[in-house]
Amino acid sequence: MIKSIVDILFELSFALTLTILIEWGLSFFFLHSKTDWRLVILVQCLTNPALNTLLLINDYFEFLNRTILIIILELCVVTIEAVVYKKGHVSTRIDPFFLSLFLNLASVCTGLLFYQFAN
Repeated sequence: MIKSIVDILFELSFALTLTILIEWGLSFFFLHSKTDWRLVILVQCLTNPALNTLLLINDYFEFLNRTILIIILELCVVTIEAVVYKKGHVSTRIDPFFLSLFLNLASVCTGLLFYQFAN
């Protein structure tokens, strides 16, 4: 079934909002400056829509198994976000790769739960 553009935009907005709430909220345990918290939100605004758009395209054309694609894309996102956190001078008290991995694991697990209940 083909989704309407309104449904697609709602899904993308919901995914972004949920991811920001989860990752930004969890970042308070690791980061202590407003600049770092803003960077977490900015990074999510850049990576999350790209990831979810690719997943929606894959759902339509069925290029790859969804689980395999999620793993590949999430590894790419973790790497990209870690580099941005490192370049953005996120608190030196935590490794940027660990931060990215932890935040993404939390949000992807939550996202998968929502996806399972929605379908």
